[in-house]
Amino acid sequence: GTYNETIDFGGVDVILMGNTSDPSQVVINGTGGTVVTFNSGETSGAELNGFTITNGSGTNTDLSGNGLFNPNSNYGGGIYCVGASPTLNNLIISGNTSSQVGRNGGNGGGIYFGNGSNVSISNSTIQNNTTDLYRGGGICVDNSTLTMDNVTISNNNGGNYGGGISAWNSTLTMTDVTISGNSVSGNNGLGGGIFIIGSTQTLTNVSVFGNTSTGPGTGAY
Repeated sequence: GTYNETIDFGGVDVILMGNTSDPSQVVINGTGGTVVTFNSGETSGAELNGFTITNGSGTNTDLSGNGLFNPNSNYGGGIYCVGASPTLNNLIISGNTSSQVGRNGGNGGGIYFGNGSNVSISNSTIQNNTTDLYRGGGICVDNSTLTMDNVTISNNNGGNYGGGISAWNSTLTMTDVTISGNSVSGNNGLGGGIFIIGSTQTLTNVSVFGNTSTGPGTGAY
């Protein structure tokens, strides 16, 4: 069924399980702000498994203490994860946005990871999410570690930087990942598929194709 609500794990390491074989059958439909929040030190024992996460608009917060270029903004329309390390499995993250606040653009339309998060995500699809003006239509990663296995990131729009993924000062490990059909539409347009700066990445069987940019940077950057 469809559940019209938002969820905050509140520091509790609990497994929240929907339909692991068909996550389209259990929908968490956001009612304002971020749909699912991890920002109270949750560990890998906090697990979100078997859901569609949709209709989130992000968390308005000031992360200036983390040295970000655009600190006071909306972060993480579908999932907002700051200083936490949850396990994410069998998810569809779709139809979320992180919108512009004043002159500041959004970050992480589908998912935002920041402030030392260490997250694994597997068997999931991140699609049709957007940011206004700024970074990471599908996923935005800042000062964090992200491990992905069997993940598709497609048809997201990232404003100016990273249609599929934007990573800043982070560590990415990607295995069996497809990044396709993403775009950046702003005037600065860097990294239709991936925008990476100050980060390290280990890629195994990663396909990046069909991503576009209206600015100077195309495909992957």
